[in-house]
Amino acid sequence: MEDGDLYVNKVAIEEALFGVLEEECRLEASAGKPATKQGVYLLLRSLLLRFSEAWFQESVKKLQQKRDARSGRLDPDGYFHLPGRAELALEVQRKVLPQFGFQGSKEGSSDMIRHCSAFLGDKDVAQMFDAINKKLGMSSAARQRFRKLAGSFEDGPGGLKARFPAPAPIESNLDAQPA
Repeated sequence: MEDGDLYVNKVAIEEALFGVLEEECRLEASAGKPATKQGVYLLLRSLLLRFSEAWFQESVKKLQQKRDARSGRLDPDGYFHLPGRAELALEVQRKVLPQFGFQGSKEGSSDMIRHCSAFLGDKDVAQMFDAINKKLGMSSAARQRFRKLAGSFEDGPGGLKARFPAPAPIESNLDAQPA
């Protein structure tokens, strides 16, 4: 159980330590969309690190404040839907997704989510999904809802979904405050 910032630091340390794995995954990615857990993890880790940047986090907070001011209350859905977030995320995704065989567009983002959802049965990938969605401003309940929705995506007959189990519930303490 880790808090979100500790998790980001852990990922940054892993990035420094596992450069060889990263190079292998980049070679895999240059051949198209990631076909292994490691490739998907590298893609998601790249997004997490970019979404963790100060400018991005400040922008998410402004979107949340704007939404709350418009409605006069905190979002009861935990920011599952946040106006402007998709466009903001796309600024990062345009740069990252093409490195992993996806278009740097709304369609590429949707394709990436469907593709990566096939790996949600893996605890590390599921935690990475949650960490990303926390950086995108979602509450714990909204992150669980998103993971459940993403886990229901189909990847077509004989696709990746057929090779990986359904998403397992994971215990994630990304909302915990550091002691």
